[in-house]
Amino acid sequence: MSRNYNKKVVDVKVMPDKVPGSFFGMSASSVPDEVRAVVPLLHRDSCGVEIVRACIQQVVAFLKDNGIFLGETGEEAYKKFQRSVAGQNSGDDINVLYTGIYTIIVAAISSKEQTIKIVEDLKRMHLPVSVADDLGQVINKSRIALESVALRNRIGFPSLSKLRWRIDVTISSGSLSRVMRPSILMQMILSDGRIQSFDVSVQQFNQLRFGVAKMLKDMQTLERHPVMRIEREEDQNRHNVKQSPTAISPVVTSGVRR
Repeated sequence: MSRNYNKKVVDVKVMPDKVPGSFFGMSASSVPDEVRAVVPLLHRDSCGVEIVRACIQQVVAFLKDNGIFLGETGEEAYKKFQRSVAGQNSGDDINVLYTGIYTIIVAAISSKEQTIKIVEDLKRMHLPVSVADDLGQVINKSRIALESVALRNRIGFPSLSKLRWRIDVTISSGSLSRVMRPSILMQMILSDGRIQSFDVSVQQFNQLRFGVAKMLKDMQTLERHPVMRIEREEDQNRHNVKQSPTAISPVVTSGVRR
């Protein structure tokens, strides 16, 4: 008696429909469309190792200085880059390749996952082994620099650079000859150079002192939590891997033949 088994053929040239938790997120839907679109392109013969490495190198350069592709000169610089790596690929293919690699590197840096885990996730997404390894090497080498640039360029409110205060005493007013009411003049110097001045009463100043003291106490309590201790140990391990002499060597890019 013969038995027929229906075997599902897995196409390794496209991303699986269901991707377990990765550095993009815990669900399969968290993988961006830009990454799904770039996987088939990476398996083409026309998309060789030199082209992929040139794109990776250009993405890292853009993340370190996004001004290289801004304005009219930046647009012309990107078109020149397109022509230099196109080969048998169209301009749209290069756009898909560049955008997919950019999305992968940004998500990997933001996730703070270990490089080994990131490479494993990329291979499970059916990226070619050589491309996953190259991305892992670049992320491992450039993580500290890219994190510093992202922190410097993040969007947010200006921070407090300096705080000055003094006590003023109101001796009298138009209706009372003797008031003797103290008030506190606060002056904040912000990181963008602006200066903000305002008056607070003694009661409000005491509330501010209480709020700051409570916040510091809560921060100390949070830092003693076991979860935070584990996170600090993982950060230290990641730092040791980056500084280790046995870390993955950087990618050596070669010129692209036109």
